[in-house]
Amino acid sequence: MLQAARALEGVPRGAILFTDYQSGLLLSYYHCKDKVVQFDPPFQDLMQSTCAGLHVVSTSPRLWIFEPGTFPKALAGMQRELGRNSETRVWIFQAGWLVNDEPLMRKQLGNYGCETPQSFGENILLCELKSQ
Repeated sequence: MLQAARALEGVPRGAILFTDYQSGLLLSYYHCKDKVVQFDPPFQDLMQSTCAGLHVVSTSPRLWIFEPGTFPKALAGMQRELGRNSETRVWIFQAGWLVNDEPLMRKQLGNYGCETPQSFGENILLCELKSQ
């Protein structure tokens, strides 16, 4: 996780770092030193915060982890809520102890331009989404 935190320093400032809830918990503790996830209800679908110059967007606890079946809808919801400018770079950070369908999820990320994610162990990845 510490290697992943160092790699996050290479994400361009002003970029969006999109993360699921589980990953946001780890991101909060190891990199941001402040919470980037929601702890108290009522929960919104997304939480926006800043962390070391990055614009972090994390999902609610209802979307604990990104999975192949939930990721496209979550990404589209994030883009819609932010009214995202196509010039803004989006990176995904996923980490945690529960990972479902990881090979399929990585394959799906390839469809968004994440051909070679930076991996830090089996359950931590960082990658820029080059096509959304």
